[in-house]
Amino acid sequence: MIGSICWPFIDTYYVVALFALSLVKRKDVDEAKFSKDVQWVAETMYQDGKLNYFESCNQMIINGAKA
Repeated sequence: MIGSICWPFIDTYYVVALFALSLVKRKDVDEAKFSKDVQWVAETMYQDGKLNYFESCNQMIINGAKA
């Protein structure tokens, strides 16, 4: 049960870090667009089977990880 609570947060932080590292050369990204782009990447990774929990695509958790 604890794993089903913790892993979506871990997956979200992983996706945000991965996306932020891909922006090293492109620094002119709006904050609202950043969150939507991260959500799109997370949903794509979920559909590809790289993420186990769809809750990892939650905007609220993405914004918390960004902060």
